[in-house]
Amino acid sequence: MSDHVPAARDASASGESLNPGQLPGRIERDGSGTLDSVAPKVNRAAITISIMLATIMQAIDTTIANVALPHIQGSLSAAQDQITWVVTSYIVAAAIMTPLTGWLAGAFGIKRVFLISVVGFTAASVLCGLAENLTQIVLFRLLQGSAARP
Repeated sequence: MSDHVPAARDASASGESLNPGQLPGRIERDGSGTLDSVAPKVNRAAITISIMLATIMQAIDTTIANVALPHIQGSLSAAQDQITWVVTSYIVAAAIMTPLTGWLAGAFGIKRVFLISVVGFTAASVLCGLAENLTQIVLFRLLQGSAARP
């Protein structure tokens, strides 16, 4: 017989505690009456796929900006030293956000930081595509780099 009990309530009743960052899974009673934690496999697959897609999206964005620089430079009639700010702004923002990621995840939760980062990165990407001048592209790439790191 399998009784499904919410993990948080059952873990506190049995004296067990969750490690920091550990999400409560489903707890089942096996035939002998002991508790057995079952991690939802669907969640694991969805989490893995979403993290892989976000990582691929970030890597593609980093390389595509480098490839598109000559075209952007020609479209905006920008000098070589001006157009390099498109890449530099992204790199600087990402470098600043890297050490803050751990603090943000601890303060607000890994899931929340990840979701906000994906939404922010996507919005900044759209803004980069809609930018009409060099200043806008540099500012939007700065936003994009800030959202890309967490």
